[in-house]
Amino acid sequence: MNIRKTLLSVIAVIVAAILISPAGLQAQAAEHPEKPYQITAYNVNIDVTEDNTLKVTENIDVYFNEERHGIIRIIPTNNRIQRADGSESVTNADVENISCSDEYSISNGENDEVTLQIGDADTFVTGSKHYVISYDYALGMDTADGCDELYFNIIGNDWDTYIDNVTFTITMPKEFDSSLLGFSTGRYGTAGTDTIRYTVNVTSI
Repeated sequence: MNIRKTLLSVIAVIVAAILISPAGLQAQAAEHPEKPYQITAYNVNIDVTEDNTLKVTENIDVYFNEERHGIIRIIPTNNRIQRADGSESVTNADVENISCSDEYSISNGENDEVTLQIGDADTFVTGSKHYVISYDYALGMDTADGCDELYFNIIGNDWDTYIDNVTFTITMPKEFDSSLLGFSTGRYGTAGTDTIRYTVNVTSI
């Protein structure tokens, strides 16, 4: 890939807009007893390849306040990008090579999304549970003129519960201009943030 300029714009949309320090699982569960479950820790590792494919691994710690079969992970594939200069574009990603630590089924939603229903239909879980999900997120050709652009919704925007803590690592295929990094967190459509802390070490964010 011929790189004239590297632009990285990563969006992490957190439905409940919560980023707090992790506490003990029992204490966290007590904070939101009205929810059937909550996510106590969400860690995402993303390896970006030269061909605009993101190799994603998600480690999700869940506390179930009541019996459930598991969780549903909705991965958006349609991304509408609105840039600071007023330009817009849409990317449609392919989700491939899906793997889960537990039994799962896959369906395609009406809103350009891939839905993973994770858990055994014949088994209930309560208390603490750890899930690992991995997949390739193929973005295809760049839509921006004169630069490489990465725009990715790190945890999606369809979770129906609280997320107490989110961490992530993004590894780019080569060095880039870190001054062009941008993050957003909050409800869908939020731009900018002052709640995310990150460092850059050569190709790793």
